[in-house]
This record gives sequence, C-alpha cells and structure tokens, in this order.
Amino acid sequence: MNEEIKIGIAMIASLAIALSLHEWAHARVATWRGDTTARDEGRLTINPLAHIHPVMTIALPALLWFVLPAILGTPPMIFGGAKPVPVVESNLKSPARDMMLVAIAGPISNLLLAVLGLGALRVMELNGLVLGNTPITEQPMATQMVMEFVKFNVLLTAFNLIPIPPLDGSRVASYVLPPLRPVFRALEFWGLFLVFAAVFLIPGFQEWLFLRMHDLYAALEQGVQWVSDLAGY
Repeated sequence: MNEEIKIGIAMIASLAIALSLHEWAHARVATWRGDTTARDEGRLTINPLAHIHPVMTIALPALLWFVLPAILGTPPMIFGGAKPVPVVESNLKSPARDMMLVAIAGPISNLLLAVLGLGALRVMELNGLVLGNTPITEQPMATQMVMEFVKFNVLLTAFNLIPIPPLDGSRVASYVLPPLRPVFRALEFWGLFLVFAAVFLIPGFQEWLFLRMHDLYAALEQGVQWVSDLAGY
C-alpha cells in the first residue's frame, strides 16, 4: 500500500472521529438543556459507529480523496458529514435559545480540534518535522496528516456556520433574527438540496467559502503562534 493511500485512509478515519465529536457535542448540549432523545438513541457517545453515515462519512470522502483526483486530476480533498443527532425542540428548557446552543456546539467542537491540530503542528515544527514552506505533499507523512486534519476541521467549522437550513448556522441566525424564524423553518424541508445548490450552482460561492476558511485558519494559526511565543517556544 503506497503512502498516498495510507494517508487517504487515515484522513477518512480522522474525519469520522471529528464528525463523531461534532455530533456528540450536539447530543451533549441537547441533553444538558433537557432533551434526552439523542442520549436515548445512543448518540451521546464519541464512538464513530453511532454517528457514521455510509454515504456522507465514507463514500463522499472516498470520492473526493481517491476517485475524483484519479479521474479528473483534482487535488485530493477531505470532507463529509454524519447522521444528524435527533433533537426534539419542545423538550428543551428554552427552545429557541437552546436550539441555538445545541447547533453552535458542533462547529465549536471542530474549532477546538483545529486549534489542537495547530498546536500539534507547532510542536512538530519545533522538532523539525515541518519543512518550512515546503508544499504539503512533500511534507513527512505524519505532518501531512495533521495539516489535513486542521484543514478539514476548519472547513467543517466554516461550512456548518453558513446560515442555510439545515446547517448549524441557520439555527444561530434563527435565534439572532427572530423575524426570519418562520422562513428558516419553511426551508428545512429542502435541506441538503439548498446546501448543494448553494455550493455548486451559485457563482463564486465556493471561492467565498474557501476565503472564509482561509481567514479562519490564519486567525487560529496566529493565535496558536501568539500563545507559543508567550510561553517562550
């Protein structure tokens, strides 16, 4: 098995773990705020087997990492989703506010994972395992894996905060802008159709998303560098 295949398999496994933590965070906050549906259905766990979706967690990442690069020559990319955690809004102590808290918990979990990854990269850099400005494909295997781990957690954070139902950002926007709440509820039915339409049919949307991802990555990297400098490393 060559190195690229090993990295791809490791990345899909890492994605499954990151998505599991994302869904666990939703379930944890929902349970805290009074709705035990996710817990009762076995979703209050970080075990990936409870959260994996065969298409979104396995097939889509494999397509983006292995198949499309082989057929179209596109760069390998890691991205996907998991089974949504069930939440019964009426069971929550303060439904509108608590749905927002449940929603924001997911992206925050990916944000924290990205920070941990950047911290690991800083340690690796201090130990000579990050080769300066060398392209990611020419870095040591372990370095490539951590870099990709940070990238897809930043992407998951930025993507899930887009205010399009059923993404987490729509729950936040619904709470912050109450007059639009009925609109967001009405759009829930169309779900992923809206998301895919935005990503693939709206000109410039992908560029905008990757710019936001780049801005977030740079801000987190700067923060980790600042903490490192403050600590004298």
